[in-house]
Amino acid sequence: MPTTDASKAERALPGGSLPQVHDMSQWQHALAQRPAARGRRSAVGAAVRVAPWLSAAALLWLPGAEVAAKPPPDPCAGLGTVLLVETARHELRQCEAGATRRTWPVALGSGGLDKRREGDARTPLGRYPLGVPRGSASFGTFIPVGYPTPEQARKGYTGSAIGIHGPARAWRHLGAANVATDWTLGCIALASDPAIEAVAAWVRGQSVRQVVLR
Repeated sequence: MPTTDASKAERALPGGSLPQVHDMSQWQHALAQRPAARGRRSAVGAAVRVAPWLSAAALLWLPGAEVAAKPPPDPCAGLGTVLLVETARHELRQCEAGATRRTWPVALGSGGLDKRREGDARTPLGRYPLGVPRGSASFGTFIPVGYPTPEQARKGYTGSAIGIHGPARAWRHLGAANVATDWTLGCIALASDPAIEAVAAWVRGQSVRQVVLR
């Protein structure tokens, strides 16, 4: 049986046979519509496959959907009630029952850290006894730090008169500029008289007896 033009076209079309037609105009119309219909089905299928990925990605951008960052541990954790000097941050922390109550910017020794010798202008590191706050003609208020400890003295560490204090009297009006650079002979200096007075009042009120410098 001779092959008609319609049967050839049907075999050439992907996806199956043509619908029954009664004249050439109907066949031409069906042929014209078939690729478009298939294209629509392909587009719908692709959308269905991609939709789950788009939905998951969209969730990441919803307000409030961000995963909250875990807060850093409190530097005072595990220390009890002490004064803590974080030398890298140039901060003095009032630690109360293992939690930070307040922080203050400070200046340290002009010679750096880890004091071992008298006159080296270094701030000591470690845990030390803390004396009772007292008035100071040079710095307004002075809180003695028990450097060197008996063990350090046995190792040959020398030096004395290390403490936590306010700004030098000639500079007390400079405020934050007093802690912009390390200028002390090994002590820990706060920026203003109100700052050191607040720390001293807390030390007295809480009977704080230790300072940690690290």
